[in-house]
Amino acid sequence: MLMTSAERNIAAAMSFVRAVEQMDGSLMDEFFAKHVEQVEWPNQLKPEGARRDLAALKTGIEQARGILRHQSYEIKRQLADDQSVMLEMVWRGTMATDVPPLKKDQELCAHCVAVFEFRDGQIVALRNYDCFDPIENN
Repeated sequence: MLMTSAERNIAAAMSFVRAVEQMDGSLMDEFFAKHVEQVEWPNQLKPEGARRDLAALKTGIEQARGILRHQSYEIKRQLADDQSVMLEMVWRGTMATDVPPLKKDQELCAHCVAVFEFRDGQIVALRNYDCFDPIENN
């Protein structure tokens, strides 16, 4: 059975989520357009938010290896059509080292929505809305 474009878009978005979980930016090359823009809206850990191109996005994912011991996403809901995917997720991560104010072994949790825009089967834009649970500063 052939996949619809919405199903292909969901598969690509899920590939991104798995690449982030594995902290391996190289897994993103096949489904991201070279001129993608990722916007991380302001949140507790990034009060100014961030804008990244593909190279910066891949670098950030790779840098997580030294900061997080592990991370995972629980997909709560997914919506898709021919041009976009929305994933509602719960992210959990464990710190591998101290990065003040965060401490080694500290558990983090964020409730996230990621909106992916597609053109010609590739992700051309990604917007992240991350709401972190209160961060304890022990």
